[in-house]
Amino acid sequence: MAAIHKHLDQGESNARVARSVDWSREYISRIRKEREAADGDDSPAATSGHNEGTV
Repeated sequence: MAAIHKHLDQGESNARVARSVDWSREYISRIRKEREAADGDDSPAATSGHNEGTV
């Protein structure tokens, strides 16, 4: 997780972060959204769940 947060702090794209830590882009996107919500953004953070991120 520390590596993910480091890459996000550097402003790297979700795809680049995902490749560097071998996680999915969708999960990186979810982490980014949750961080933005925790930083005071009024948008709701994603809930946890198996099929989260599908539209």
